[in-house]
Amino acid sequence: MDLFTNAYRVALFAFLCLSFLESSAQVWMQGFQYRKKITFDKSKIEGVSTSGSAKLDVVNFPVLVVLEDPDLKYDVHAFENKIRNPQGLDISFALSTNPGVSLNFQLEHYDPVIGKLTCWVLIPVLSANSTATPATSIYFYYGSAALHDPMGASARNMWAADYHHVEHLQSQNIGKIGSGKLFNGVSDRLLIGAAEGDAFTLSAWVKINQLGSEQMIASNDSADFGGYRLKVDASGKVVFEGSYSPTMWTIIGNATPLLPGAWYHVCITFMYNGSGTALLYINNLAQGSKSGLNVRMRNPGQVSIGAGKQTNLFFNGMIDEFRIAKVLRDKAWLQNEYINQNNPLSFYVIGTEEINPGLPVSTYTFIGLKNTLWTEPANWNTGTVPAANRNIKIKAGKTLELNSSAKIVVNKLLLEPGTRLSSADHIQLECTGDVTNHGTISLAGLHAAFIFGGSDHQLFMGNGTATAGKLEIIKTLPEALVDLNAPFSVRNSVDLKSGTLNANENLILLASREGSASLLPVLDLSKAGISGLVKVQCFIDGNFPNPSNGRGWRLLSSPVSQAEIGGQRSYTLHSVKDHVFITGKGGAANGFDQSPNNGTTVYLYDQLLSAASLAEKYVPVPTIHKEIPIGTGFYLFSRGSRLATNAYYHQIEHQPFPNPEPYILTYTGKLLLGSLTVPLYNKDIGSEGDGYNLLGNPYASAIRWGSLVKNNVGPFIWLFDPLNNTYKVSNDPEEVIPAGAGFFVKVLGGNTTGSIGFTESAKIQRNE
Repeated sequence: MDLFTNAYRVALFAFLCLSFLESSAQVWMQGFQYRKKITFDKSKIEGVSTSGSAKLDVVNFPVLVVLEDPDLKYDVHAFENKIRNPQGLDISFALSTNPGVSLNFQLEHYDPVIGKLTCWVLIPVLSANSTATPATSIYFYYGSAALHDPMGASARNMWAADYHHVEHLQSQNIGKIGSGKLFNGVSDRLLIGAAEGDAFTLSAWVKINQLGSEQMIASNDSADFGGYRLKVDASGKVVFEGSYSPTMWTIIGNATPLLPGAWYHVCITFMYNGSGTALLYINNLAQGSKSGLNVRMRNPGQVSIGAGKQTNLFFNGMIDEFRIAKVLRDKAWLQNEYINQNNPLSFYVIGTEEINPGLPVSTYTFIGLKNTLWTEPANWNTGTVPAANRNIKIKAGKTLELNSSAKIVVNKLLLEPGTRLSSADHIQLECTGDVTNHGTISLAGLHAAFIFGGSDHQLFMGNGTATAGKLEIIKTLPEALVDLNAPFSVRNSVDLKSGTLNANENLILLASREGSASLLPVLDLSKAGISGLVKVQCFIDGNFPNPSNGRGWRLLSSPVSQAEIGGQRSYTLHSVKDHVFITGKGGAANGFDQSPNNGTTVYLYDQLLSAASLAEKYVPVPTIHKEIPIGTGFYLFSRGSRLATNAYYHQIEHQPFPNPEPYILTYTGKLLLGSLTVPLYNKDIGSEGDGYNLLGNPYASAIRWGSLVKNNVGPFIWLFDPLNNTYKVSNDPEEVIPAGAGFFVKVLGGNTTGSIGFTESAKIQRNE
C-alpha cells in the first residue's frame, strides 16, 4: 500500500467519524453571532487517482472561498455591522460535521465597501464526483470579538506541510485572486528563498501586457547548480527550461500564444527519480512534457519572480498566487485547483444566514405589541427589555415612550419612518453609537436629556426631527467627534463635558416667551469644544397692552459670529434682516430694505464722538454688510416679523401701523467659547454722554452682571425695557443679561479707558 493511499484512508476515517455531528445543528463555534453553510459541488471536483482504477476524495485541499454579500460590508457608521472588524478579521471556518472547531484558513483580502472576503481554507477531505461520500460542507462564521491573524498559526498551518512558498503577492493592484503584483518590465522583480527537493509543483496566475520580448515568470538557475526557467517567449509561448550542467532541455508549451490582458494559470510539475518527467499545464490543459530526464532540479539558490536570476528578461504584466509545492501534484489536483481558482463561485453553494441562539442579540426591535412603553417586555421582538449598550430599532409607525427611571444607555439607535420616540421630563437617553432618525425624537421636558457618549466618532443623521430639553456630549476621549448631520433642537441647554460637537448648522437653540436654550459653561477647552455653524433663536416680545406698542426700539446683540480676522470675531446684520425689515440710508444700494424715506432703523454707539449728549453718539449703520465686533450691541427699530402676512404693506407702506405680535430672531454663525475682553472708552469731557458704552452679550447663554470682569467700570448696568420704552438701571450682581441682549455700561469718571471681561463662568442655565 502506498503512503498516499494510507494517508487518505486515515483522513477519510476521521471525516466519517465526525459525520454524526451533522445532526447537531445547534453546535456553534464559541463567540460567533452568524454563520452560513457552504457546500462544495461534487460535480466540479475530480477524484484523485490511485495505483488501481479507483479514484479517491481529495485530501488536505486548500480551497479558495470568495464571499461577496451585503451582510459582509463594514461601515463604521452603519446601524449594524455583522462584520465587526474593519479588516474583516472576525471570521472563521469549520466543517459542518464538526462545527465547533476551527479549520486552518487564511484571509487574503477584504473589501469592506462591497462586503467581499477572499479566503483560503484547508479542507481535510473534499468529496469528489467519483466517490460515494456526501458532498463536503463547511460553516463560514462571522461577527465576533475573536480576530483571525492572517500571519498566525492557523494561516501558516494551511501551507506548511506541502509547500516551500505561497506568495499571494499582495499590493494595491487588483489581481486574479484578491490583489496581485504588477511588474513594470524594466526593473521589478521579487526574490524568495530556495525551494530544494527532487519533486516540486510550481504554479502561478500570469497576465502579460505585451508581446515581442522574452519575459521571465520565475527562475532559480545558476552557473554552478543549474536549475529552471519558466518564461514567455517573444511570440507568447510558455517555455520551461531545465538544466544540470552540461545537460540542457526545453519544453515549449502552448501552440496558441498567450493574449495580452488575459489571465492564464501556468503550472509545471517535475519529479527526479533517476529518470524524471516534467509536465507543463496552461489553464489545466497539458501543453508539453519531457520524460527520461537524467537531470536534477535541486538548487539551493533563491527563486527570482518576474525576472531572470541574471537580472534580465523582466516581466511586463501581473503575477498572482505564486506557489512552489514540495510534492508532485497529479492532473486531478491541478484540475480542481484551476476550476476553483478560476471561478470560485461555481465551486460551491452558499446557504442562508443562521443566527447563534446561544448569544444575546445585539439589536432589539421595538414592535409595540402591547403598548408604547419601553419597560414592557412584550413590546420587544425578543420578549425582553433591552439590556444596556444594545442597538435599538423602532419599527416603522410605532411610538416608543421612555418611561424608565434609570438612565437608558443604548449603542446605535434607528428610528424608521413614521416612528416617534418620546419621554417625560428628567429622562436620560445616552447613545454611544450612531443615530439614524427618520421619525420624530421628542424628549420634551426641560430636563429630559439626549446624551452622546462612548469613545467612537458618532453621527446623528436622517430626515426626521429631534427635540430635547438638554443635549450633552460626554465622550470618553476629548478628541472624539459628534457630527450633527440632521436637525437637532434644544429647549434648555447644551452641555459640552468632553469631546467635540460639529454642529453643521443643524444645532438649533430654541427660544420662547418662557426662556431660551443656552450653551453651558465649558470650563476646560482642552476637553470639549464645538465647531460649525449653529442656529440661535432669540425671542422678541410684542403685542404689548395699550398704551405700549410692540413696534419700537430694541437693544440687541448677536450671540454668534460670522467672521474672524486676527482673533477678532465679528457679525453682520444679515441674520436679523432675514426676520425683520431693516431700512437705512442708500436703501437697496447698501443692502437695506427699500422704504419711502429710507430712514435708519439700526444704530451703533460711539463713545469717542465729541458730541455732548448720549443720544448724539448713536451712529447709523452705513451698510447691512457692516462687520460689528462680537460683544458690541446694536439699537434696532422693530416693526415686527417680516414673515407675517402682508408684512411690507402693514409695517412700511400703510398706516396706521399695527401692534406687532412676538416673533423669533434666528442668528446663524459660530458660537464663542472661552473668554472675551471688550475695550471701553470715556471721552471724559464733562458732558452727560461721558463714559457710556454699548455692549452685547457675546454668548448663546444668559450671563450674570456680577460675574463679568470689570476694569474702571461703574456698578450699574442699563438694560432696555421695550414694554415701557425706558431703561432698567440695576447694580444687582444677580441681574441677568439674556442671550442676544445689548446693554450699556459706564466707565468711571477720571478714566479714559476701561474694559469688560466675559468668561465662561458668567454663564447661567435656564431655570437654574
